[in-house]
Amino acid sequence: MPTPQSDAPRSIVLVTGAAGAIGSATVGVFINAGFHVVGLDRADSVESIATDHYSGYRVDLEDEALVERTLAAAESLGRLEHVIGIAGGALQGEPSTTNDPFAVTTQLFRTSLEANLVTQFVAARASVPWLRRSAGGDRSL
Repeated sequence: MPTPQSDAPRSIVLVTGAAGAIGSATVGVFINAGFHVVGLDRADSVESIATDHYSGYRVDLEDEALVERTLAAAESLGRLEHVIGIAGGALQGEPSTTNDPFAVTTQLFRTSLEANLVTQFVAARASVPWLRRSAGGDRSL
């Protein structure tokens, strides 16, 4: 993984689901690589990581307007280089369907799509303007 250059504007990685197990491990990897990480999560603990290389924001990715406002405010932190979408997960009722995927109700399927797919779209859509203004270098979404 390339490391950011010290004389350039601060290199930012956005991680959704930053307070969860996979998200917090991802945050650590990018901090250790020299990036500043902007973490989004609906859990309060997203704001409790104590380092100068991390900014956590408690936000529900289903609230599109709040996500847009949060990322607009975070843009002053530096140049957005990467967006890592980890938020989501199993919903109540899903684990009981592991032996029979057709036991999932249409409503549970819709709820799962909202929580796991639509929220990723919201985060991606809200981050694209910041990515586009962060000209030059490698960027990924």
